[in-house]
Amino acid sequence: MVVFRVWGACGRKFKSCHPDNKRLSERKPLVFMANFVYVLFSESLQKHYVGSTEDLHKRLAHHNAGQNRWSKRGRPWRMIWSRQVPDKKTALQLETSIKKRGASRFLLDQDGV
Repeated sequence: MVVFRVWGACGRKFKSCHPDNKRLSERKPLVFMANFVYVLFSESLQKHYVGSTEDLHKRLAHHNAGQNRWSKRGRPWRMIWSRQVPDKKTALQLETSIKKRGASRFLLDQDGV
């Protein structure tokens, strides 16, 4: 989990730096979840699976446990590529572009992974 402190500008000209007017030390930080785009490979199917998630390890375990209708046929899955992105929107855009390009071609473009 990635934690960032985000509050507006503060200084002598501002009555409050934060809507609830608390001191910086008393404020709780806003939490932004990291998002990941990943590519899995199945030896048995000789196919790639592209997806996005907030927790890579939990998602891989989910695929290998057979809890996903499509991916349970290709167990065991091996993670061969992943990338952290700042937000879910970016993750979905990257996932879509990989699927349009094709996972194999995309991986070749990434220096022959």
